[in-house]
Amino acid sequence: MPVKKRKIRYGLTIVELSIVIAISSIVILGVGIVLADSAHSWQKMYERANGQVETDTLIAQKTFNAIVRKAISTNFLLDAGGRWVEVYYSSSVDSTFADRYARFYCTGDPNGQVNVDYGQRNPKQTLSTQTLCNNVSSCVFKSSGKSIFMILTISKSPLTLTTVSSALMHNRQ
Repeated sequence: MPVKKRKIRYGLTIVELSIVIAISSIVILGVGIVLADSAHSWQKMYERANGQVETDTLIAQKTFNAIVRKAISTNFLLDAGGRWVEVYYSSSVDSTFADRYARFYCTGDPNGQVNVDYGQRNPKQTLSTQTLCNNVSSCVFKSSGKSIFMILTISKSPLTLTTVSSALMHNRQ
């Protein structure tokens, strides 16, 4: 009786090949999703760090805080609707008399600005106007005791940033 020789097969069967392709597809799809999400997050952080929105909000906050902190706590004007606030301060560090004013307000257009008018108090005269930030979608001023708040929302596609600044008026008249 002749002995049958076993044939040695090299390669994969169709079932084994299908399983390997399915597992590889799942791994490649998972890596692709992670890479796409990372690229999207990087782009978003890049736009936020290098966009004008962050810089504008920081400038508005710093200027608002600096002016309000040197303002006289017993005398300021606040619009009933919160559209503007006017504070009074001394032009000299040694003086306690409020001879200057600063009026913060937001223009009403959709891509508005937050401006501050600086001027002398008696006679009332605006000496200069400074634009603090652009692309303002809303700005509201409020007060509580000796504190004044500015709630500012800046929108520049695709980023919208809302910030709240508060400053305590220190000087007294």
